Amino acid sequence: MLNGHRQPWKLVRTCTISLLSGLLLTYILLFSVPGVSAASTGTIGILGPTSGPVDALVTLEIRQYPSVATKYTLAATTMSPDQGGCGSAQSLSGVAPFQVDPNRGADVQFHWPASIGRGTYWFCATSMNGSAPAAMSLPSAPYTVLTSAAPTLQVDMSTSVARPGATIIVHLANWRTSDSGAPSRIVLLRQGAPLDSAITLALQTTGSGDSSGNYTLTATLPTFIATSGQYVVVVQGECGSDPLGTGKNVCAVTEQSSGFAVAQSPAPTSVATSAATSSAQTSPGSGQDDGSNVGVSWIAPVIGLILLAIIVGLVVVLVRRAGARKRQAQAARYRRERDPVYWRDDQRYDSRYDQRYDSRSRR
Repeated sequence: MLNGHRQPWKLVRTCTISLLSGLLLTYILLFSVPGVSAASTGTIGILGPTSGPVDALVTLEIRQYPSVATKYTLAATTMSPDQGGCGSAQSLSGVAPFQVDPNRGADVQFHWPASIGRGTYWFCATSMNGSAPAAMSLPSAPYTVLTSAAPTLQVDMSTSVARPGATIIVHLANWRTSDSGAPSRIVLLRQGAPLDSAITLALQTTGSGDSSGNYTLTATLPTFIATSGQYVVVVQGECGSDPLGTGKNVCAVTEQSSGFAVAQSPAPTSVATSAATSSAQTSPGSGQDDGSNVGVSWIAPVIGLILLAIIVGLVVVLVRRAGARKRQAQAARYRRERDPVYWRDDQRYDSRYDQRYDSRSRR
């Protein structure tokens, strides 16, 4: 009997010990295993092209998740981080401090500064107050700068002012991209206007380029330009969807020329000429034209009168038919009321039969 009473207590004790052991094991796995701790070093990945010229657009993903949102700064080094390169990294001018989120990390997008020229670079991201662990590029994933200076554009024209429909020649220098290709898009943009208002130009020929990235492009201006003034030519390469997922189309390399004058297209004269010709044909003085116009002028009223007569005739016929139907209905109703065989409540009765029937019932 005593053993029977002790069995439930043994079961409760066993379950309690198992539960506490599981919680302790979970705590050890979450906070004591190397590589799972929140204090481990993060990594930096490159989104988009892994090389480009000076001024190219670079997009990075910071894969570090501090315990709280923390401000970080970005630097570059020519030595791999696993060899201590982050200790001698130089800051990237023009890249402002950014916030790293505990759940999402961070994305950083910037143009490669002209102060750092050609070479192979790794990235290092460190917290500004030193309270959070760093993030760095993997040794196998550096970024390569292909030129020591940004690409330049020079527009050559045969006249001081470019005319609509004219051909312009664009000379490119230092155009070195990751795909080693010529520009994929060339547009005309009014100076100071947003890039999304640019007009795509017809690219006729493209030079083969050389080892320094020098190209010669021939393009045609649009035949109609609404406003005269200063314009620039913008050349773009390696375009695609934004790696940050904004839904916009971005180009890894975008460079523009200095401003040049473009004339406004002349106002079209074809409409005015045709109007003058039409007025001359209808002016008095040409007997043949006057006769034809008179002939045309009386046709429309005649057609209108014919249509009106047809409509009136149809109305008269419909009214007469309606009157005939009404008279027929009245005559039929009169006959039903006078005829011995009459209708009552939608039932047919014979008045003579009703009288005989009533006389028999009275007997």
